[in-house]
Amino acid sequence: MNLLENTPPAQSFSTRDRILHVAAQQFGAMSYERATLREIARKSEVDVAYVHRLFGSKKSLFQDVLAFVFEQYQPPEDAGEGFSHWLVQLSVQTDPVYAGAGSDPVDLVINSFSSPDSKEALEEFLSSKLITPLAASLTGDRPVDAAEKILMFLLGFRLMRKTMQVQTLMDMNKSEVETWLQDILGRLTDG
Repeated sequence: MNLLENTPPAQSFSTRDRILHVAAQQFGAMSYERATLREIARKSEVDVAYVHRLFGSKKSLFQDVLAFVFEQYQPPEDAGEGFSHWLVQLSVQTDPVYAGAGSDPVDLVINSFSSPDSKEALEEFLSSKLITPLAASLTGDRPVDAAEKILMFLLGFRLMRKTMQVQTLMDMNKSEVETWLQDILGRLTDG
């Protein structure tokens, strides 16, 4: 089941996972500020005090949501040069054009940059889970810079494709997107 689709029945997940699932929906559908612990608790069918007891704060819940959502998209153990290929596959797998509505974990990223609390958690997550491993798989004088450019490009691509619905990008089929992204990533890693 996709984590950002409708909430599963209460008995299919632990209470903690159900709360994380609902929180992922909320943070993916609206800004960090608009998502409230009270609403997350209500939709999870628990008391808000229980959410506080499990997670401590909204920021801690958000950090756990990031890990919960992205854990299904783990890179290969020894990604090496394949890490950028894995990022392309991740971009295509989660693209709502192919994966369907309500399935885009990139929404968590896009909706979270406006709040200082979520931005800090997001920057830490992106650095440790994407930028640092990607940089380790790259060669050249400035692998961290190249990794940041790659992530910036992929987020920009998804934003322009999903939010702005740029026709050129919308007209590309899945194979064309994969080939095009891999080509661009190759150029970014070379310079």
